[in-house]
Amino acid sequence: MDLLARLAAGVLICALTGPLLLSLRDFHAARAQMSPLAFFTLAGASLVFAIAALVLALRPWPQERPARRLTALCVCFLISLNLSAWVQHAVGPGTDDETSIWPVVVSTLAFQGAALALTHWCLRRHQTSWGEAFGLRPQRLGRAALWGLLLAVVAVPSAWLLQAGCAKLLTLLHVEVTEQHMVEILQLAESWPERLYLGFAAVILAPAAEETLFRGILFTALKQRGHPRAALWGTSLLFGAIHLNLPSFLPLALLGVALAWLYETSGSLFAPILAHACFNAANALMLYLTQMTGQSG
Repeated sequence: MDLLARLAAGVLICALTGPLLLSLRDFHAARAQMSPLAFFTLAGASLVFAIAALVLALRPWPQERPARRLTALCVCFLISLNLSAWVQHAVGPGTDDETSIWPVVVSTLAFQGAALALTHWCLRRHQTSWGEAFGLRPQRLGRAALWGLLLAVVAVPSAWLLQAGCAKLLTLLHVEVTEQHMVEILQLAESWPERLYLGFAAVILAPAAEETLFRGILFTALKQRGHPRAALWGTSLLFGAIHLNLPSFLPLALLGVALAWLYETSGSLFAPILAHACFNAANALMLYLTQMTGQSG
């Protein structure tokens, strides 16, 4: 199995394990529906099968009869998902505070954190470094930083205007317009430790992980296989879709196109990472200033 496919499978397995970990925190809500022994047995079994699927995905695949390994991986993954769904059903809907920071902590570590860790594993398997794979060499960083800052200066106001236009159009079409869940958490975070972690996740962790996955790996792999248009538009549309917010979809998809162009132009992944970080920082700052103005008013 191709190393890229194994990496993608590993990231997916880790990301879908996040809700299970949140359910363990909410065990008290499940006591009325399930005994402690049954709850933790199911949760533990789900976690064991998820780890087994991850190991099967990351280990070198046999040249002969790879279908056996793929079948075993799919069986372990599906069993883990079903057991996890059972556990989450026992916890029930609405038991988690929608403004709690913990779902954000778990989801960012399970997705972005796992993506960076597994990418590092992938690079070691190829016996290469981050600098060699993504152009993160010191001599390229200055030029890449300049390109990244220039794109951010253009992208931030353009995306704000386009998102406002999309929101207005959706309102005219009687489609409910909601904020991204991450935005709602940022608006309601009260303690400085919460704000610091959310700032770290938005400005450092998410840009590094998402640019590594979307531009550094997926875009490059598809382009090298002779599909430049699918590489550009496919990864950009997927980038917009994973944020799960309709008004933001088009602005983020077009931002993805610009970030892919920036990676191609600069030859260093540092440029789109910096542009992405500045974009997220500007949005977080605007939210904070809007919140402070609303409170003072």
